[in-house]
Order: sequence, then structure tokens, then C-alpha cells
Amino acid sequence: PVATTTTTTTTSISHQNDKLAIIVIGASGDLAKKYTFPSLYNLYNLNLLPPSTSRIAIYGYGRTKLSTTTFREKIRPYMNSISSSSSRRKYL
Repeated sequence: PVATTTTTTTTSISHQNDKLAIIVIGASGDLAKKYTFPSLYNLYNLNLLPPSTSRIAIYGYGRTKLSTTTFREKIRPYMNSISSSSSRRKYL
């Protein structure tokens, strides 16, 4: 007979210091504005991202050079159909 031992480890998960960085490659493209950013917004709006919204950063990289303001205006029409304008303004 072979003796076996079992070790149990308990892990406590704390989200207090969690940080999340999302990098979107092709951020100025058609798929990103139609699907990626609205999907990220929906995750945010449904509280499926880490609880501290100040610790979430979304970075976009694309071939087209855009200012932050121009980029937000470019994706705004795709965000308009998904939720209220007040929560959309907070996200954008």
C-alpha cells in the first residue's frame, strides 16, 4: 500500500489593489468601434470589470493618428444605442 497525503491551501482574493489595463490593437478600425469598445462598455456598465473604475485603463493603438477628443467622437455613435447618456459620458 502507498500512503498519500493531501495538502489544502486556502487563498484569499482581494480586489482592493487590482489594476486592469486593456490594450486594443487596431483601435481606430471598424471592428473596434463597432464591437470592441461597445463590448467593453457593456462589461463596465454591468459591473463585470474590477470594482474600482479608477483602476481601469483602456489604451488604443491604431494606424490612424487621432486625438483623444476625435477618437471619442468617432466611437460615440456606436455607443449611443447601448445605454443612457449619463453613464455613457462617464465611460467616454
